[in-house]
Amino acid sequence: MNISCDKDELTRGVGIVIRAVSNKNTLPILSGILLETGDDQLHLSATDLEIGIRCSIPARIEEQGKLVLPARYFGEMVKRFPSGPVQLKKEADSWSVRINYAQAELHLNGMEPDQFPLIPLPSEQGFLTVESTLFRQMIKQVAIALSHDVVRQIFTGIMLEMQNDGSFILVATDTHRLAVRRGNLDLHGELPKTSIIVPGRTLVEVSRLIEEEEDVRFSLAGNQIVFEGKETVLISRLIDGQFPTYQQVLPAGWRTRVLADTRELQGAVERASLLVREDPKIRANIINMKLDGNTLMVDSNSPEVGRIHEEIPVDFEGEEMEITFNARYLLDVLKVIDSDQIAMEWTGPLSAAIFRPVDEVPYFCLILPMRVQ
Repeated sequence: MNISCDKDELTRGVGIVIRAVSNKNTLPILSGILLETGDDQLHLSATDLEIGIRCSIPARIEEQGKLVLPARYFGEMVKRFPSGPVQLKKEADSWSVRINYAQAELHLNGMEPDQFPLIPLPSEQGFLTVESTLFRQMIKQVAIALSHDVVRQIFTGIMLEMQNDGSFILVATDTHRLAVRRGNLDLHGELPKTSIIVPGRTLVEVSRLIEEEEDVRFSLAGNQIVFEGKETVLISRLIDGQFPTYQQVLPAGWRTRVLADTRELQGAVERASLLVREDPKIRANIINMKLDGNTLMVDSNSPEVGRIHEEIPVDFEGEEMEITFNARYLLDVLKVIDSDQIAMEWTGPLSAAIFRPVDEVPYFCLILPMRVQ
């Protein structure tokens, strides 16, 4: 292998795929990045066997070939190279590579590429496309409800479900809250499944990798899902199991519906939450809301720090009510709602509450209130 490419392009490509490298894996080959030549391109790949990422960058190919370089050293060196062209040439009779940049030369020991796991290419049989800005917003809005409890793996994933009207939904829950977002997509061909569970980590990585103003394409390959952007491919294992029937926990109606300015409410909750940051010893991370006519009172109290009381104007329908929430849960949903106004639908002091934007965005988040002794 003998290629040359721009330092900035190489840095970008390495920075993308290195996110799939795991330092905890016991297989040495998985600590590396696969470099493989193509038609005027250099393909870089990395995987931890849970997700795999492949990125292509422009390159001048003098001699075809492939090899695996240690991600830790290669990544740290590349981003410190001066700007300009970089040449990589495999040493004869070994898997080492000579890297020339500026007036310098680096020799780096590599590994045999045949041991590197295969990363499947996207399917042409059946695939979906969705606009990238929409997909990133959808992921951001449902990811707040992901669980980090690896014992209950099903809750660390996001359900992606096709609908009969040509749309799809993303759903996540940690059993304390539930987030649901609907979006439109284009279906090409047929898919073997209409409902899958994608690891939350995978979709968060996809939202970071996809470029602006491009469509994201994804397809299924056995028990894996493949996402494809303009220059990047990400593949991930799916989570086996049955996602909870979330529709059963949705309230049939509401007793109180409150309309508030989203940013004004977010500011009040942020200030109140400063006093009640989570402390496992006192569990005082709660915020109390009380509706008194067209005034919403936001209160928090920490015996060690102090207390705060704020009042904001709101519109409401139904009955006056007092309800208590986890401060972090409230902030999470307020941060991902872009609408000027938020609607809060309460069914009782200890019953599930729904938060949704007032505009036409098809999104809502359900949060369970907290019981105060």
